[in-house]
Amino acid sequence: MKRFIALLVMTVMIGTSFSVQAQTSSISGVRRNIATIIFCGLGGAVLGLSTLSFYGKPQENIGNITTGFGLGVIAGTIYVTTQTTMDQSFQNHDQKMGYQFASMTQKQKPPLFTMAFDF
Repeated sequence: MKRFIALLVMTVMIGTSFSVQAQTSSISGVRRNIATIIFCGLGGAVLGLSTLSFYGKPQENIGNITTGFGLGVIAGTIYVTTQTTMDQSFQNHDQKMGYQFASMTQKQKPPLFTMAFDF
């Protein structure tokens, strides 16, 4: 079971790292995404480690650390993939809105409020 989880985690990490690399153009973006995934995994491992204090014999439940790490890596991968996808869709939306805004600004509208001071 542990080998299956490890294989699943590695497959997800490798598969999403290629898609993230294809979507982001800079190396620093890829490094930031990989660092986010690793830190999420470490956070999950710390949470798994913190559960050991609730057991009478913690040495029998060391697997909680690896389970927490695996879940953290999966959560980090989902987060990075979602953020990358959202960034791409917002960029496309902004480009479309920029075109609409440019076409709207060509038509000059009268001002809604004017002030004049006479002395």
